[in-house]
Amino acid sequence: MNVSELAKEWKETQLDSRVLPARLQDEYQFESCLKYTQEQQVYKLLRINDHTPFLLKVAQDEAAPILKTEYRFLFELDFPFLPNTMDCFEEVGRVYLLREYLSGETLYELVENQGALPSDKAVLLTLSVCQMLHCLHTRKPPLIHRDIKPQNILYSPQGTCYLLDVGSIRQYVPDKSQDTVVMLTQATAAPEQFGFWQSDMRTDVYAVGKLLYYLLTAHFSADEPDLSEVPKSLHHVLRKCLSFSPQKRYQSVASLEKVLCRWHRLHNWHPALLPLTGFILLGCGMAFGFLMGRLTAPILPAEMVLPANVPAETALPAETSTASVTFAEPKIEEAVRLILRKGSDEPISPKDLGMISEIYICGNEVYPDAQSHEQASYSHWIENEPMGTIRTLEDLLLMPNLATVVLDRQPIWDLEPFTKLPWLETLSLCRCLVRDIAPLARCPWLEELYLHGNPLRDLSPVSDFQKLKTLVIPQTRVTDISALQGMKLERLDTAHLEIEDYSVLETLSLRDFASVNLPESMLPSLSRMTRLENLSFFQGRYHDLRSLSTLPALRILNVTQCEIDDYSDMSGFPHLFYLNLSEQKIENLIPFLALAELEYLVLSDTIVEKISSLPQFTHLVELTVDENLAERIAQTFPGVEFPFQIIVN
Repeated sequence: MNVSELAKEWKETQLDSRVLPARLQDEYQFESCLKYTQEQQVYKLLRINDHTPFLLKVAQDEAAPILKTEYRFLFELDFPFLPNTMDCFEEVGRVYLLREYLSGETLYELVENQGALPSDKAVLLTLSVCQMLHCLHTRKPPLIHRDIKPQNILYSPQGTCYLLDVGSIRQYVPDKSQDTVVMLTQATAAPEQFGFWQSDMRTDVYAVGKLLYYLLTAHFSADEPDLSEVPKSLHHVLRKCLSFSPQKRYQSVASLEKVLCRWHRLHNWHPALLPLTGFILLGCGMAFGFLMGRLTAPILPAEMVLPANVPAETALPAETSTASVTFAEPKIEEAVRLILRKGSDEPISPKDLGMISEIYICGNEVYPDAQSHEQASYSHWIENEPMGTIRTLEDLLLMPNLATVVLDRQPIWDLEPFTKLPWLETLSLCRCLVRDIAPLARCPWLEELYLHGNPLRDLSPVSDFQKLKTLVIPQTRVTDISALQGMKLERLDTAHLEIEDYSVLETLSLRDFASVNLPESMLPSLSRMTRLENLSFFQGRYHDLRSLSTLPALRILNVTQCEIDDYSDMSGFPHLFYLNLSEQKIENLIPFLALAELEYLVLSDTIVEKISSLPQFTHLVELTVDENLAERIAQTFPGVEFPFQIIVN
C-alpha cells in the first residue's frame, strides 16, 4: 500500500469519524479544514452519493451561542445573498451548523492576492454590500449586522457577493443606550461598539466605509485614515462614513448607496464590471439596475422621481461635449475651479461640471470641502460680516449632480432654482435673505437645511419636506414650530428664537437638539425624547438637570452660559461622554465624579470655587479651561501630572 492509499484509509477510518458527528457520518465525508481555532472550526465536506460540497461549522464554549444565532437568522431570512442552511444541532457539548458551500474568494483574499482594487470596482463591490445591509435594515424590527468586514464577504466566480457570517446580527432596539459587547473585529468596529453609544444602522455604515477604504488601499484605516491613496472624489464619502459621531455619518445605507451610485455614474463606466452587482434585490423592495444598453442614463434609485419641470435627460450633461462653459457668477466659477483644480485659463466642459457634487461658498470665500467650510461657519453668528455678491443661480443648473450646496451670506431669496437640482440633499443658505421656503418641497431628496440668520417667519411649508432630517434655523424670525409635528427630524437647532410653545418636541424623535433660553417647564418634554444623543441649551436658568436623567442615549451635553442652582446629583447620566459647563459658576467638581464615562469636560470662563477633586478624574481624557483656571490649577497642584490632557483656550 503506497503513501496516498495509506493517507486515504486514515482519512476515511480516523479523521472522518473525529471531525464528523454521528449524525452526519453516513451521508458526508471530510474534504478539508478551512479554519481552525480553539473555539471554532470550519470544514469542507462532500456528500457521499453525489460529491456535492457543503460547509460545516463547529463551535464550542463562547462561540457556540453565536453559531446558534447564525443558524436562526440563516433559517429565518430568505435573501439571495445568504447561503442556504441544512441543519444545526448540538452533540457532545459542540454546536454543528451545516450549510451550502459557496465557491469563490472573500474580498479580503481578493485584495491580498491582487492588491488595491481600481476605484470603480471597489465602489461596485461596496454597493453590493450596501444592498445586503439595506435588506437587513429595512426588516421590522431592523437588523444590524455589526461585523461587516472583507473576510465576511464572498465574491463568487459568477460575480455575485454573499454575506458569509451573520452570527453577530442583532435586532435594533431604539431605547437601549449601549450594546452587549460581542466578539468584535477591532479593525472595522465602529466607536459605539466599544461602549460609546448603542449600535444602530449607522454602525454598519461605518463598517462599509472601512471596507471601501480597504478595497481602495489594501490596508485598514487608522482612526484618521490616510486618504493619499484614495481618489479625491471619494474623500468626502469616506470621511463621512468614518466620522466618530454617528450623527455625522450617512444616516442610512440607502443614503450612502445613492452617493456611490452617483459617483459611479460619473466615473469610468465599464460594462464588463456590471456583473459585480450580482443580484437585483426586488424582494427587499430595492431594484438596483445598471440600465444595460443605456449607459448614458443616470443611475436613479427605484424610488427616485425627478421634479416634473426637470426632463430626465438633463440629469447628466452630455459626456461627449467638450465645449467650454461660461459662468454668470465669478465666485461660483472660482469655487468650481478650486474643486476641479483648474487654472483660470483652463476651459471647463459640461462633462467637468457633471463631476461636481458639492460646492461651498461663504460670503466672498470659497472652500474645497465641508471640513474647510465648517471651520469658517462661526461667522454665521456675526451679523455684520460682509455679504457675498452672488445674485443669480443659473450657474448651478450647469451642475445637475449637485448634492450639497452651500451659499452662505449671499443676497439670495428666490429658492425656485434649487428645485431644478434633482439630487440636492444638503442646502445651506445661512445669513441670506430667505423668507419663503415653500419651493423646497419640490426637492425630493432634501435631507439637511441650514437657514441660520434669515428673515424667515413662516415654517409651515416644512411639513411637506418628506425626507428632511436636519433643520437649523437659529436667529430667524420663526415663532411657531408646530409645523414640525410628527416629522422624522433627527437634528433641530432653534437657538435665539422666541418660541412660546415647544410641545411639538414631544412628537419628534430627535438625536440632536439645541436651543437658547429654553423654559425650565420644557425639560420634562425633552426627557421623553429617548433617542436624544446630543443636547445643547444656552442662557437658561434651571434648578437642576434631574429631569433629563431619563435620556438613555444622551452622550453629549452642552449647558453653556446657564445658571443651574443644583449640580449635586449627576448620577442619572451614566453614559455622558462630553460635558460643556462654560461661562457659569460651579461650587465644586465632586458631583461630576459620578459620570463614569465622561472623557471630555469643558470649563472655559467657568468659575469653579473648589478644584481639589480634580486629580480624581482618572477616566477623563481631556479638560478644556481658560487661562485663569489653568493658572489656578498649576498653583494648586504644583508638579502634578494629571491622567488627562489640559487644553487652554
